Order: sequence, then C-alpha cells, then structure tokens
Amino acid sequence: MTPDHQDNSEQGDTSMPAPAPPQAETDFVPFSTRVRQQTRRDVKAFAGSHGLRVQDVVETALREYLDRNA
Repeated sequence: MTPDHQDNSEQGDTSMPAPAPPQAETDFVPFSTRVRQQTRRDVKAFAGSHGLRVQDVVETALREYLDRNA
C-alpha cells in the first residue's frame, strides 16, 4: 500500500486514493507584515484562549475585512 492510497482490502478494492486534505490546509502561503506589539499579543492570546492557530485568526480577520470592504 502506498501513502496516497487507502487500505480497502477488506472491501476488495485497493485502488481508491486517500481523500485529499481539506483545500484550506493546502493553499496557505507565507505572508509577512508588521503589527504593533500589543496587537500581536492580543491575537496570540485570543487564538490560545479559543483553541485556534494565529494564522486562522489572522486569515479570518482579513477575509472578513475584505468581504465587508470590497
């Protein structure tokens, strides 16, 4: 069995590819900017207290801002 195929031998089918990771996990690219120190602290604290990653908080905030102001 290769890493890109599921083990479906119990069903008799070993040719089914494994499901692709969610698109949102594969299309992230590096993005760098500068923010005030307090903003960084607030984002990290918010992410941590809500069980989120900083990149998810930033992505959501930017998407919402762009959607509202498009």
